[in-house]
Order: sequence, then C-alpha cells, then structure tokens
Amino acid sequence: MESLVENHFKNPWGLLVNKGRGPSSCQFLNMWKKQLPTTTKKIGHFGTLDPLAAGLLIIGGQGASKLNQLIHDRFSKTYFAEGFLGVRSDTGDAGGIKQSYDELMPEERARLHLKAEQNLGISFKRNNIEQVSGFIREYFSGEYLQRVPKYSAAKLNGRPLYDLARAGVAVNPGVKMRKIFNLEILALEYPRIKFRVEVGEGTYIRTLFEDMAELFGEIGHLEYLTREKVGPHLLSNAIDPQVLASNAKIDWQSLYQKFPKAFLTAEQLLPLPDIKLDQINDFEFSHGHQIAYNEDAFTEHQLVWVKRANQQILGMAEAISSRTARC
Repeated sequence: MESLVENHFKNPWGLLVNKGRGPSSCQFLNMWKKQLPTTTKKIGHFGTLDPLAAGLLIIGGQGASKLNQLIHDRFSKTYFAEGFLGVRSDTGDAGGIKQSYDELMPEERARLHLKAEQNLGISFKRNNIEQVSGFIREYFSGEYLQRVPKYSAAKLNGRPLYDLARAGVAVNPGVKMRKIFNLEILALEYPRIKFRVEVGEGTYIRTLFEDMAELFGEIGHLEYLTREKVGPHLLSNAIDPQVLASNAKIDWQSLYQKFPKAFLTAEQLLPLPDIKLDQINDFEFSHGHQIAYNEDAFTEHQLVWVKRANQQILGMAEAISSRTARC
C-alpha cells in the first residue's frame, strides 16, 4: 500500500521549508531536490529569498509551479527585519561593501540633511518609537515607487542584475510600484531598529529600509531578514533547516509526522472555491470546453478548482458568468 508521503509527491504538491542564512534560494532548492523521495522532473520555488535572508520558502513540483504567478499576485508576504543606521552597503544588506555617513560626499550629506528638515523634526535619535512608527506607517502605507536594487534577481535583457553589478556594468534598473499593507516598528535603540512589514509582490525589504532611513536624513542597511508568512502559509509550520544540515538521507515518513502542515496539496497551496462535475461536464472540461454548473454562483472572472465527484482535481477554471466556467 502506498504511504501518505508517496501519494503526496505523485500529485501537484507544495512543501513549506525554512531556509537558513547562507545559500541562495536556488541552491537551497537543489539541496531539497536531491532528497525528494520520488523522481520529480521539475520543481521550483514561490518567491526568492536573498542568500543572507532566512525564513519561509515554498517549493513545489509535479505541475504546482504553474501556480507561481497566481501566488505572487494574490498573497502578501510578511517579514521581520533588523536594520543598522549610519552605515550603508552597496548590496543593501550585511554582505556588501560598507560606507559610513562621514564618508559620504558633502553634497549627499547636504541632501540628506535637507530631507531630515522636511519631516517636521521627527528623528530616529530624538523621538520615541510610537512617534517614529506612526510617521513611517503613514508615509509608506499603500503604494509607493521603489528603486529596483542593482544587486537583485530582477533581469535586464535576460541577465540578472546581480550578474551585471558584479561585472561592474553600470545600469539604471528604474523604479516599480510596490505596495505596503502594514509596517510596524518593534524596537528602536539607535543605531538598530527592528520592524515587521507586510508587503505585496516584488517589494525589496533592503530597499524599503534604505528609503525609511533616508526619510529621516539617515543611511542604513539590513542586518537580518526573516520571511514569516506568505499568504496563509506560516513559517511556524515549515520544515526546520537543520533537517538538511547532516546531509543524511531524509526519513520522509518521520518528517511527514513531525511537520504535517508543511506538506501541501495544490488546493492547500492556493485555496480557492471548487466545483464538482458530473460525467458529462467531466468530459467537456477534459476536452477544453466551457462547462455549466448548478452549485453556488461565483463572481465573474473568479478562479475555481474543478473536481470530479471523487474529489480528484481536474484543473482550474475561470467563471465567465454566475454559472458558466472555462478552463
């Protein structure tokens, strides 16, 4: 009889894993790929973490990676971060070349001084955490234009920006509209600041902290970053990175029992309403035709999982009217 683990990896699947500091997301993904209990032709991850960042990384296979863009579009991400003020880094984190405030060119110090004067005297040094937190939250809440960092996985003409930066190629990757849902300062003991932030797709927390520092006429860089949440998926449910530390072969059955919430089906990976088909609609859907259904009406353009009567997933469909859907 098939084990629960073997059955899990036969269908589109997701896995919540806790990435430690050090490896890139792709390196960490390959470490897991070597340990999978079945041969999976293609696996991927749902959102890059920088090498010096830790926390929740969702990986998936058997077709689950097709959900990647939907997850990016629909799910916010929550991070815990610790920044250091007064020193900046060319990468925006602790791994880059550092430069102190005193080493800045006079014109840049003058620009930052002017910036500080424009924020009604609010300062990391002079004001309490409630005042600073309220000012930052009001300034950054909602959409804001963010610079794309030169050390990032974003691509220019097919090449990752970090490749160009390491080669000394000067580029201007421009700005992108990002969204901040919530930003809370947790601790402020100058020059260190701890905060938690919930953001939309594509937001760089390194750059956000640089922008936070500049708002107060400061410079800074991130020392620590941990992704705590992606949509409904929590870091507390993820498989501990120490599982890979020994390089020993993983006992997947024991791992499943220890971290049951880390093993996700496609439905759990992307929770959506569902419809169940009769035999006629099963045939129609399987051949790419529109289907009609008699269950609760859905809103136009809403995505739904399509299932057989035995709960087997056939695929995903888009509601084109209250009771009609297309694959």
